[in-house]
Amino acid sequence: MKPVKFHPHAACELVENVGFYNGRLSGLGNDLFKAVKVAGRHIQADPVRRPLRRDGTRQVKLPRFPYAAVYRDQLEWIEIVAVAHGARRPGIGGIACEAYA
Repeated sequence: MKPVKFHPHAACELVENVGFYNGRLSGLGNDLFKAVKVAGRHIQADPVRRPLRRDGTRQVKLPRFPYAAVYRDQLEWIEIVAVAHGARRPGIGGIACEAYA
């Protein structure tokens, strides 16, 4: 099985979102993190299961949260390029993550 790696911008946004949800309700951000981790295992099990999008990525929707793990199946690993909010435009993230864009 290929390892799952996060693009630095995707990792930064995930950390910000976990913090946001934990600030709303204790433990909720941890649940988001677990959902992403489970999605990563599903992706590893069958990376080409989801349809290929025009930009060369695929996505897995997360349960309980309005997010999807967006990934690319690379030769040596699977790269999660975004943990994208379903109601926001791509690239709209926190200021702390702009250095990785």
